[in-house]
Amino acid sequence: MKEKICIFAGTRDGRELAELLAGSGLDVTACAATEYGGELLEGSAGDDCELKVRTGRMTEEEMADFFKKEAFTLVIDATHPYAQLVTQNISDASRASGVEYLRLLRAQEEVPVDAVYLKDTAEAVRYLSDTEGHILLTTGSKELSAYSELPGYSERVWARILPIESSLKQAADSGLPAARIIAMQGPFTEEMNEAIIHMTGAKYLVSKMSGKIGGFVEKMDAAGACGIKAIVIGRPPEEEGMSYQEMLHYLASKTNNAYIADQIKVDKVEEKVPCSVETADKMVTEYVFDKENAPEVVIAGIGMGSLGSMTGDVKDAIINAECLVGAGRMLDAAKEVLRIEAAGGKACAEADKPAFKAIAPEKIKECIMEHPEYHRFCVLMSGDTGFFSGTKKLLPMLETAGSKVRGRPGLSSMS
Repeated sequence: MKEKICIFAGTRDGRELAELLAGSGLDVTACAATEYGGELLEGSAGDDCELKVRTGRMTEEEMADFFKKEAFTLVIDATHPYAQLVTQNISDASRASGVEYLRLLRAQEEVPVDAVYLKDTAEAVRYLSDTEGHILLTTGSKELSAYSELPGYSERVWARILPIESSLKQAADSGLPAARIIAMQGPFTEEMNEAIIHMTGAKYLVSKMSGKIGGFVEKMDAAGACGIKAIVIGRPPEEEGMSYQEMLHYLASKTNNAYIADQIKVDKVEEKVPCSVETADKMVTEYVFDKENAPEVVIAGIGMGSLGSMTGDVKDAIINAECLVGAGRMLDAAKEVLRIEAAGGKACAEADKPAFKAIAPEKIKECIMEHPEYHRFCVLMSGDTGFFSGTKKLLPMLETAGSKVRGRPGLSSMS
């Protein structure tokens, strides 16, 4: 019997999978919640594939009726990883209809070690309420009502949202002025993100853990390059599911479809399994240092970046290190310390001390591993190493690998 597939394709990877399956000759219907999503699906389908598109939101009962009426043999849930309620409805409706259900999981990307990790929007609002400076929200329009509780919301916040009527209405209803709304369709390059950060004067960039295909890497790289704080909202725990490549393997076998089999990457890089914030550190590659030559690493909080907010212990750590590691802005601050101290004749304060740019914990660790010619490293963090800091991720990684690690706290704020 020929498979008849229904795919909820509310994401870019979902649209790509829908197009691929339709191009293979299978009977495929793609569902989108909005007309805009439907237009994207219709635009992604090539001339040589017949992809049927259904638009409009459905309740669990409406989904079950739809599955039965169309006699689908398989339902694929490729909705956004944060759309928990929709995923639950699709799963329950499939079970009630007796239709096989598959969940497409989005691969997880590395998150910068210096980012602030928060479990949900409410926690992000609490954190940002105690800060100052402009905020660039890249989490969509649905949560704007929650962020509207921030002091000075209409003056502090810029929101990048989809250019559709429902999103614009949600932004307006939240009290955000039109001048603070950036209505654009992604994904965005690192350069575009940097340009928007500079345009808004943002000190904080808020993002969900949306994966590579959702532009997460480019946002984190842009935040690091611009020297601003990245706020990452943790991804809800996922149930069982398949990565994109695992899905292709399964479908090629199930349908005996040569076209799908040809799309499988034989030399693919292993995808990281999505996980919650609490287990994100398990994704990093395991390295182990040579115990006899294990490096000494000082993780130093440089405060707010100015020389006046940098403690004496942190300055000493920078001066005594043989090599510096951190984001570009932090390395610039450290080099300024070295320049001033070298001018004063202080020993070990070479202005041209080796320095390497690295933000993600794996990259920092890899950088240290790849330079055994240095024994004393100083890893630079913004703010305080103990206050909403990425140190809690990096520290156990380095210690487990056998490195000798010490912390040097900095100032997180000044009143």
